[in-house]
Amino acid sequence: FDTVISDFRLSGRLNGLDILKHQQERTPGKRLVLITAFGSAQVQAQAEAIGAVYMEKPLSLRELLSNIAVPH
Repeated sequence: FDTVISDFRLSGRLNGLDILKHQQERTPGKRLVLITAFGSAQVQAQAEAIGAVYMEKPLSLRELLSNIAVPH
């Protein structure tokens, strides 16, 4: 896959930011998107530090697609 999308809040010990960090380490260059309904400036900064797009819910499908569209 070219894009990894994760919600910030997940069940278990990891959160979506952990998942995206792990993905970036294993296969750099993928588009990363972090979605959350529990946003904060700190989480946004952490997401952007690893190159992820940070999006807060609610969001539209159009908004999501515009952030993951591949330029031609």
